[in-house]
Amino acid sequence: MQDLFLTETARRADVVLPAVSWAEKEGTLTNLERRVQRVRPAVRPPGEARPDWRVIRDLGKRLAPDGGFGFTSPVAVWQELAAAVPAYGALSYSALAKGGQQWPLPHVGDGNGGGRFAFRSGAATQQEEGGAAS
Repeated sequence: MQDLFLTETARRADVVLPAVSWAEKEGTLTNLERRVQRVRPAVRPPGEARPDWRVIRDLGKRLAPDGGFGFTSPVAVWQELAAAVPAYGALSYSALAKGGQQWPLPHVGDGNGGGRFAFRSGAATQQEEGGAAS
């Protein structure tokens, strides 16, 4: 279990790993509009709390010492993601600091590729750029 506080769930866990809050994280965030933004820490994490990427890396190294968990920074995690996911590979990590970037929708061959998604009443509808949602 990884958590900020000793919650009811954490009390039942055999192992609790100290997590950092959103204000203590560095890396990227992707929202529902496909906008990827840089996240920077506003404050230092307390005590032994570590960012998620370090917890996963350290746990991975213990479980599989030769398993490819050699990340050294959030940038290294980004590079792995960009190499594995073409939509992220088209983005620039350094450009994310200037307000973020939006990865394009793939063309799906039905005339709707390149549109954007609008969310209303919990349902997603696709609309053409500049058009009204259906």
